[in-house]
Amino acid sequence: MTRRPDELGGGVVPGRRAVVELLRARRRRVRWVSLARGGAAVDEVAGLATSAGVETRWRDPDQVRDESGVEAAQGVVAHADALAPVPLASLLDARDGWNYLAVPIPSTDRV
Repeated sequence: MTRRPDELGGGVVPGRRAVVELLRARRRRVRWVSLARGGAAVDEVAGLATSAGVETRWRDPDQVRDESGVEAAQGVVAHADALAPVPLASLLDARDGWNYLAVPIPSTDRV
């Protein structure tokens, strides 16, 4: 699957906590959530998906792992719209009282 140049990805969201936060935030459309049959702690995700009107697909654990693309999907993976790019200027705009921007600075110091 190829992305458009302006897409940041993020269409596949693996892991219970990540999917819970995605569903709670309601900031982008979630197309469906796949849950492993017999998976631990998937009830919360199923309930949130139902409340949000998101289709829930029950699958074998191996299918969920393959679908997620990671080993530690915890039996949960969501398929959502890609992340939208945000202009740098909007991150620096302090009109809303927040203007935090974290910039990682590589260190050459050795301990």
